[in-house]
Amino acid sequence: MAQSALEAVEQAVEQGQGSGPSRAHLGASIMDPDCPAPLPRMSEDPSHYKCKWCDHSDQCHGTGAPQVSCRTCVFSTPEMDGDGRWSCGIWKKDLSFEDQKQACPKHLFIPPMLAPWAETLDGDDDFVSYTNKINGQPFVNGQGGYTSAEIASAGELQFIGDPAIDDLKENMGGRVVG
Repeated sequence: MAQSALEAVEQAVEQGQGSGPSRAHLGASIMDPDCPAPLPRMSEDPSHYKCKWCDHSDQCHGTGAPQVSCRTCVFSTPEMDGDGRWSCGIWKKDLSFEDQKQACPKHLFIPPMLAPWAETLDGDDDFVSYTNKINGQPFVNGQGGYTSAEIASAGELQFIGDPAIDDLKENMGGRVVG
């Protein structure tokens, strides 16, 4: 059976790939092209001067969610040939810069990008399940749960997986908009 995108990311993290020097974020993320997981933080201390100046510090240190783009999706891959391009494992195509900014409805966050506030439990090509470290509740990114857009717009991450929010989503067709 083919390795799922989640398994590929977990394997790379376990093997220590992407553990080289940190790089500042540009746009949503800069990734080591040899590793499907984001590079380590500039500092473990959110009060470090480099973190204080970074526009993405809240995402690194657990108080924010990443932006939704192809570059934060478990299915996209930075390609090393040519002028630097990205490809999509779902749609089997190269991604233009406009495609990357738009993302698609099948977007699933790269699990280590949510690691500051969410522990990965399981996953497949349609979903990744987590436990929210803030409220202790399980939640799903993808089919049967929260879209990546809902997670990114939540603002207060303690509401992701909250039973009352889940009930509104399931029984009343609600969605998280911010």
